[in-house]
Amino acid sequence: MIKQVVARLPKPMAGGRFAPRKGSVTTPELTDLRVVNAIPAHIWRSAPGGAVPFVNQQWMDDTGLSQESSQGWGWVSVIHRDDRPGLLDTWRRVLAAGQPEEAEARVRRFDGEYRWYLIRMVPMRDESGALLGWYGTNTDIDDLKQAQMAYRRFKGEAE
Repeated sequence: MIKQVVARLPKPMAGGRFAPRKGSVTTPELTDLRVVNAIPAHIWRSAPGGAVPFVNQQWMDDTGLSQESSQGWGWVSVIHRDDRPGLLDTWRRVLAAGQPEEAEARVRRFDGEYRWYLIRMVPMRDESGALLGWYGTNTDIDDLKQAQMAYRRFKGEAE
């Protein structure tokens, strides 16, 4: 499904910026970092090779990592040790293929609790198709995962 959604996204102009859609709002606030930080999800950007130069405030608040500590491959430090190898394999595969993908992993919060996240990775290309980098979101799905696990336990006891 994510591939279908990504296929409908507008392609960026030079410099990775998007042309405004007809009838769209183009106020300065929409290009401001405040918008990225107001979104209730982790928003991140990476270089074409995978190193992360930017995470939003939500990421920093949730994980307790600073912007600097999250950069490069520092973000890996808060991925659950059981999920880390699979997520890194997925990320390397995505980088090699240059295609959007999603994964699930547990991320450690500032208080030491781990929560499940749906991680979506989307390539950003210029008008010639050259890879400029990656953008992604991490959406908290822990409540859903807990409900699914409870349902499986319930279903197992009922059988």
